[in-house]
Amino acid sequence: MDEYEISLALRRSKTQELIDSWSHTPAVLVDRHLEVLSSNPLARALSESFLVGMNLARFTFLHPDVVRTADCWEETAAQVAAMLRGSLERHDEDRTFLAIVGELSAKSWDFSGAWAGDGQPQPSGVANFLGTEAGDLTLSYHLTRVPDNYDDTLILFGPADDMSKTALGVLAS
Repeated sequence: MDEYEISLALRRSKTQELIDSWSHTPAVLVDRHLEVLSSNPLARALSESFLVGMNLARFTFLHPDVVRTADCWEETAAQVAAMLRGSLERHDEDRTFLAIVGELSAKSWDFSGAWAGDGQPQPSGVANFLGTEAGDLTLSYHLTRVPDNYDDTLILFGPADDMSKTALGVLAS
């Protein structure tokens, strides 16, 4: 590993320690390709999309268990495509991006529609998580760029209503 890679690994390790300390706040760290680098147990209890190594774009558009009829699925799809598009604009020669976009374009009409949009990634929004051990949850989320590593994004979730607050508490315990 070169000096940059060592520094990046150390920063990500510190971010992982922080994520692990939040036992009542679902938290996920993704890289510029939307690959999950780390997540805490509460985030993983919400969705298998938050397992380390999972790619959020591939999960959103290709995973067979994703409920595309959910109230906010179109918003989620547009947000994921916008996050990927925004990152690609900063790294247009990145072969991994080209592979992800090519695969999704070939395999998912939903992705093609979302990719054709021109929306920018929103710093916050609402997401539904259906069928968790504590029932369905509606959570607000906030995207935060990690200092000293602008390509990594921390996604933090919180309850959007009282029922979700209760259900999130059940998941946390």
